[in-house]
Amino acid sequence: MDRIAERIGEAVRSYNAELTLRMWIALGMGVLVTLGVFGFLYILAWMAVWLFWDWDLATPVGLGITLVFLVFSIVGALRNEDVLKGLQPLSETQLAVIAVSQAMGGVFITSPRHAVAGFASILTHGPVCVFEGLACKRARLPKDSASLRACASVLVRMDHPLVVEEIEPPIAGVQLHRLLLIKTAQHGGEATASFVRSTKAEELLRSV
Repeated sequence: MDRIAERIGEAVRSYNAELTLRMWIALGMGVLVTLGVFGFLYILAWMAVWLFWDWDLATPVGLGITLVFLVFSIVGALRNEDVLKGLQPLSETQLAVIAVSQAMGGVFITSPRHAVAGFASILTHGPVCVFEGLACKRARLPKDSASLRACASVLVRMDHPLVVEEIEPPIAGVQLHRLLLIKTAQHGGEATASFVRSTKAEELLRSV
């Protein structure tokens, strides 16, 4: 049992290391995208105020506009809203109108709904990446000896399909499933409410 728990611990450490790498990639990308997008937005707001209003107000107003958009993007990312949900592709007529407007020059015609959704998607991309990185940190599996021994016990007992109620503690089943050591049993080509050892688990048990 201890040897099995040790091998499961190795799988947990590998799984957590992968999550940690994904976390840092997502956090880094989120911070860089956020700084780039909102830095550019601040420059545009600053120039607009300077050109059309007052030089002295360019900095505070530019910062205010940027902060307002930043707050809305963070709220949208926290609510996990898909700004592109329900957005249909442009029709052939709309594409033709846009192509003609580009060829003629002057006023550029586009779909307001698509333009707003695209702008919102750009604004929320950075915060979404940051929150996805934080979610990776929370998703790491426990690696204490009690959890590993519980997983080993469940895996040893699973020489026949076990229903969810038979897996104790339930968190051990969740952990084994995320490690791809157990899978849902198939009956007649359809998934059932019971679980069996995966091929990966069989190889792990044969190696101890």
